[in-house]
Order: sequence, then structure tokens, then C-alpha cells
Amino acid sequence: MSEIKILSVEESQELDRKTIQGHHVRGQELMKRAGELVASHVADICIKKKFSKEILILCGKGNNGGDAYVAAYNLYEKGFVPRVILTCPSSEITRDAGIHYEKMFALPIDIREIKEPSQFGEILLSFTGNILIDGLLGTGFKPPIKEFYGALIDLVNEQKLFVVSIDIPSGMHGNEELQDHDKAIRADKTLTIGSVKPSLLKRKNINHCGQIMALDIGFPPSLIQSFHSPFSVFTLHDLKAALPKRKRNSHKGDFGHVLIIGGEKDFLGALVLAGLGSVKSGAGLVTLCPLQKESCAFLHVKLTEAMTLDPSVLLNTSAKVIDGILQKFDAIGIGPGLGTSEEALQLLKIILRTGLLSPVVLDADALNLLAGKKIEPEKNNKRPLIMTPHPGEAARLLSTNVDEIENDRMSSILKLNKQWNATIVLKGSHTLVSDSAFCHLHLTGTPAMASGGMGDVLTGQIAGYLAQGFSPVQSCDLGVALAGLSAQDLEDQYGPFGFTATQMAENIPSTAKNLEKIEKKSYWI
Repeated sequence: MSEIKILSVEESQELDRKTIQGHHVRGQELMKRAGELVASHVADICIKKKFSKEILILCGKGNNGGDAYVAAYNLYEKGFVPRVILTCPSSEITRDAGIHYEKMFALPIDIREIKEPSQFGEILLSFTGNILIDGLLGTGFKPPIKEFYGALIDLVNEQKLFVVSIDIPSGMHGNEELQDHDKAIRADKTLTIGSVKPSLLKRKNINHCGQIMALDIGFPPSLIQSFHSPFSVFTLHDLKAALPKRKRNSHKGDFGHVLIIGGEKDFLGALVLAGLGSVKSGAGLVTLCPLQKESCAFLHVKLTEAMTLDPSVLLNTSAKVIDGILQKFDAIGIGPGLGTSEEALQLLKIILRTGLLSPVVLDADALNLLAGKKIEPEKNNKRPLIMTPHPGEAARLLSTNVDEIENDRMSSILKLNKQWNATIVLKGSHTLVSDSAFCHLHLTGTPAMASGGMGDVLTGQIAGYLAQGFSPVQSCDLGVALAGLSAQDLEDQYGPFGFTATQMAENIPSTAKNLEKIEKKSYWI
């Protein structure tokens, strides 16, 4: 499987050109591969959602249209009924797109050429299917949009059809953020080809893209590596490779001991969820340390698999005793429900200034205490540090605002890496993981995760993987990917909202077990 990077439009075009001119893969073949994958995913959507076999395909004359022609004849061969709408005379379809148009034309597929938006409106009125493939405008589009295409886009957006955009929603520039007056298709799913275009990740564009899936069409790895973008997509292949099988003679001591510190008395649920995340990650042992000793009994009831640690043992003893206690733990997480009290600050100082080497995951109020400059990690401390901010926390850590973070998430995470010398998980609709050397884009997850406790589970997961011996980046990638896939599975079962962080955590082992089934569900490629 080839690596999939985040590349600008110009870089993506250069990758195409070098692949073709270097005689690695012909342009006609690249288009064929793209269209076949689009057809496969659309077929899966139709089966999964019990859609009609009738599929509307809106095509332009460029390479985007060429991918759509391939998708059309592949869908026909799979038993579907494609209805192809041409927005240009067939005589203008040339080169590789023209070859695939002729192949499509040779089949008994309904192909209609339109010259006016009203003609498309009439077709929509008679269309009884549920899904539309957007192959109208590709990454070569540059604003302003022609009135004809703008009207077609308006008509598509007015419908209640499931829309799949090829490479990029039509009307969107591949590098730029949409402006308020711009017109672009609102897709339910975007199948981006060979690379992820920067505009798909822009704040104003996200709601036009729907779920983004990156399609690997087999660009030569050596050519992909020649582009210096540090950001690549974390794929299902990467996830499967990162999950080793356990040996038959394993015991709990082989999988590490996690300590999670947090849970001020009004926020004990956050500590429980983080502990549950560690348990479900496969950690051998989990210990929870709340802010108040009297909370320990509650924790034993809520998470019977976890042990507890009296916080006074850390707050009221010598550094030598503290080091002896902390020596037992292979990874430490601090922050879920921690609060910003003096006790919370003292616990954070103890964890950050100890001479131990166990990795530390900082989340929630631990990040807020750092951002408030009440404490800084020791400069010469060689222990791995992991920080898991959401955009608001990231803005505080960088002394900026949320808009600045969200307008350029890739630059923001690299700034966080540099400023805090840490591996960063920048949470959001497309979570990023980076330690500067490895920068990964995660395309799993669902808006249904926008509820309390999801981040606490993730903190516990990451600490759990660290305790088992995974590297900081591996631990973060595993946590983000498995949480996102678990949530997508629950969304399939229960709907687009209302399932809980507890349910997501409980579903993680099943998700890890069923990666082959997940691949067939077209969650990810």
C-alpha cells in the first residue's frame, strides 16, 4: 500500500505527471483505478443504506469527469443503473477521459447532455434514486465559478440526495478556504484521490466535505516520498500493522501499569472514563488517583478493575518516597477532571518534576495549568511528554485564539511540538498526531463523538498503550484510530448521536478484533 500524503493541488498534479512521464503507471490506468474504487465505495454505500440501484452521476469534461465515467461503467457491471449527466458536448471529452467515455458509451447506459440548468432540474424531478456522484469540477477549478456550474451546484444542494464527491466537492479550490459568497457542493462523503488536498481540512470547508476517505491508486512510493510534506494519512493498514498478537504465555505484568491522576470531587466521572480507556486499551494494571482520598470508595464501585492511590501519599511525603511509589508505573496520565486547585497544581508539579522516565500524558486541566504558566516542564527532562489539547486548549497553550488554530491546524500542531517539546494530539473533526518527525492525519471518527467524556477515554487509551511499550506516536495513533472506528461502529448501530463515551470505550476491543470487517464496511481505506 502506498503512503497517502497531504499535498497541495500543484504537488498532486506533479505527482500525476511524474508517475505518467516516468512510465510508472499510464494516466489511463490511474483514472481506471480511481473510478473503480469510487464505484466500489458507492456500491457499498447503496447496499449498506439500502438505497435504490439507480445512481445519478454529474460529470464534467476533465479528469474528474473521467473518474466518473469509469465509476459509471463499473457500477453498471455491478448491476446498478447509472444515469450519466454530461455538462459538455461529448466531442470536448479527450485524452484519458475520452478513452473511458467511449468505453462507457459502448454500454446501454443512460447518458444525457445538458446545456441549461433547467434541464438538470427536470432530470432531478424524475430521478427516483437516493445517491448522486459529483464528478463535475475537480482540483483544477479556480474561482470565480461560471453561472452554469453555480446553478447546477445550487440544484444539487437543494436535493435530499446522498452526495459522493470525487476528489473534492465541486466548486471548492484545492488549496483555499471557501469564502461566504462561494458556491460548492455539500457532499456526504468525499473520496479524495491519491492525496489529501489542504482545502478539505479548512474550517469553513469541512461541512462541505462530509466524511473524507483517501483512495490509494498506487502511486510509486519513491515518488510520494520525494514530496516533503510531513503529513500523511494514518490508514487501516498502519493500524493493523501496529497491533501485535499477544503471546499465549502472557501475564498482566507484560502489559504495563497505568496511573491516572484527576477527578476533583465534582468531576470524578472524567477519571473513571480515563481509567476505563486504559482498561480497554489492554493495560495490565490500572490505578486511579483522585484529588480527595474519600473519592476512592466511589472509584472502586464505578471501575472494579482499577486500584486506587491515596493522593496524600504524593502530596505529603518526601521526594524519595514519591519516586519509589511512581517507579511502579509504566505510564502516567494526568488531567481528566483534575481542576485547577492548589492540590491539582502540586500534583502536576510532582509528576512533571520527578526524575523518573515513564511517559506522561497531559490533558484537560493539566494543559490549562501549563497554559496559565503556573508550571513548565523541566527543559532537560528526557521522559516522553504527550499533550492532547482540543482547539481551545491549543489556543491557550500557544497564547492565540481558536480561529488561528483551526485556520491552519497543521502549522498549529508543529508550533505546539516545538514550543512544548512534546508529542501532540490536536483533537477535532480531523485529529492530527505529531512529534515533528511523524505527522499523521486521522480521518476516522464522527460528529456523534461531540459529547462529554470522549477525550477522557482517549487520554486513558494513550496511557494504556504507552504502558504496554508502544512509542508515543504509536500510542496516540492507536488511541485516536480505535476510538474513531469504535464510534463509527456505534453510529451505525444507534444513529448519529446519543451514544456515550462509556459505550465507545466498551466497544474498543471489539473494534480491534474486527478490523477486517471494518475494512469491508468502507469506513476507511
